[in-house]
Amino acid sequence: MVGKQLLSFEQIEILLQALKYGQSWKHIHKELLPQFTVLQLRNAFYKMKNKYPEVYNLYNTTQIVQLQHNDLFAEDLF
Repeated sequence: MVGKQLLSFEQIEILLQALKYGQSWKHIHKELLPQFTVLQLRNAFYKMKNKYPEVYNLYNTTQIVQLQHNDLFAEDLF
């Protein structure tokens, strides 16, 4: 990774909406935000979730909780 690349507000919105509707991290990386790796997207999501829980709570759905749980073992694939 060369330097630190931050997500814009628009990119965060894309990420949250995609997770809300059940998209996988791999799909989000390949189709929506290819400039970020899966690991960068996951890290940004969890940092945002911890630092700004009120924003996360706007998008908190059962699908996101399932995705987080199911994706834990998948990070070795990337």
